[in-house]
Amino acid sequence: MLSVFAKEGLSDCRIEELVLFEKTKQMQSVIFRENPSLNSLNKHQIDRKFDEDNRIEGIRKKLSYQKQMSIFLDTRVESYDKYITALSRELSRRNNEFNPKYAPQ
Repeated sequence: MLSVFAKEGLSDCRIEELVLFEKTKQMQSVIFRENPSLNSLNKHQIDRKFDEDNRIEGIRKKLSYQKQMSIFLDTRVESYDKYITALSRELSRRNNEFNPKYAPQ
């Protein structure tokens, strides 16, 4: 059951990451419209201007947090899956010990 909750959380987290990434792109478009002079700058200068903007900084902080949560939940899902596999293997072994007539031959 914990695995299901972890997978659901991971899915929600990844969806939120995509939403925040899209918001970042939209905010960059807004900044380009507000500052037409950015078109004449090179990539590094444009990135620096984006980094200075408080609106994008807030979105990037949220995005960074979501990425960290995604990594954490991905690790949890992997751990739960390994635990379930080991538990299933152990239950099969015990079942075969107590019911040898049902053991695979």
